[in-house]
Amino acid sequence: MLDNILYSLGAEGLVFELAKQYLLIQLISNIFSSMAYTFTSCIRSFGHTKYELIIISLSVLVNIIFNALFIFVFNLGFKSLAISTLIGEVFCFIISLTYILKNKLLNNFFKIRVNDLKRAIELFKLGFFQTIIQILSSSAGIFINNSLILNANINYIAVWNVVQKIYSIAFMPIVGLTQGIRNIISYFMYNDKNHQVIKTIKLTIFYSLIYGLFISLIIFLFTPNIIHIFGNIDAIYDLILYAIKIVISTLPFIGIFYTIIVLLESIGRERIALFLIVCRQFLIMIPLIYSLPFIFKDNSILIFLAMPITDILSLLLSIIFIIFNKNLFKNKK
Repeated sequence: MLDNILYSLGAEGLVFELAKQYLLIQLISNIFSSMAYTFTSCIRSFGHTKYELIIISLSVLVNIIFNALFIFVFNLGFKSLAISTLIGEVFCFIISLTYILKNKLLNNFFKIRVNDLKRAIELFKLGFFQTIIQILSSSAGIFINNSLILNANINYIAVWNVVQKIYSIAFMPIVGLTQGIRNIISYFMYNDKNHQVIKTIKLTIFYSLIYGLFISLIIFLFTPNIIHIFGNIDAIYDLILYAIKIVISTLPFIGIFYTIIVLLESIGRERIALFLIVCRQFLIMIPLIYSLPFIFKDNSILIFLAMPITDILSLLLSIIFIIFNKNLFKNKK
């Protein structure tokens, strides 16, 4: 199955072999990563946010140190990057579990009862929509990659790889900001403090706009410096320069869309949030990804226009929904 996934993404030859080696190790790493994420979330939930930050920061530092050792000292090659990631995740898992047990944050941790299994099912139901939303949101890169394989050349796939990394780094604080208000909104809704919900939403939109404008300006001003971080890529430098400016152009406004999604999830309208994400990914983005190459046959770089156009149309759709939903803040206890 892994082979089929890699072939569908256009991997072949040496790229295929290296990607397969990396992913086989990464699959093991994901097991420890998911458990470490669960444990650090528990630590945060009990109010020990400082220690959560320390544990995660140390695991990242361990990852970086082993990356440097494996690559520059022992010359172990590409596969060693996955190994160092695995070491970092195992470190995070062990330290977070040790902290939980030492501070007795979870009583009877190793005792599983019938009621615990029932609660796990309830939690799974609560997280199901968020899981689907995350999967759909992450699928854009796969479809863009596939469209570039079909309609461009391998240089554009390399361009997308660099652009996606820059965009992801710039986008993550917006994700953190919007996800951080989930519990706050739920608390205010449960206590019939709708005015506080509105205030929270307004502040979140304001700060995401300010951040988006600031980081976009930084990227526009220092694009050449940022690109050179990725090494000697002079052959595709101009393409990256053009593509990143296209993709980043609507970053200031994407926070509004995701604030609305989090709002809908927090007030019990998960299905509506899922509907908006499905519209964004399948009714707007995917058609654009595969139609733009036919519209701009002689300029493959304009495939990247699919992202800002999708951002604008999905934002307009979500705003229209909010405007025409009069009972949005009706409490659902």
